[in-house]
Amino acid sequence: MTMEPIRVLIVDDHQLMVEGLKSLLEDEEDIAFVAGANSMAEALSFLNSNTIDVIL
Repeated sequence: MTMEPIRVLIVDDHQLMVEGLKSLLEDEEDIAFVAGANSMAEALSFLNSNTIDVIL
């Protein structure tokens, strides 16, 4: 039984944090980094047209 990866959106106003967390998550087979956002407004806009399982 193959499960879909957990889809993750990372939100932080520091791009370095987004990139750091992204690099950690990319090593995990069962986690899919979907996008990074630098503000809550940007994240909400992204969520209007995308499905995410976890927001960090």
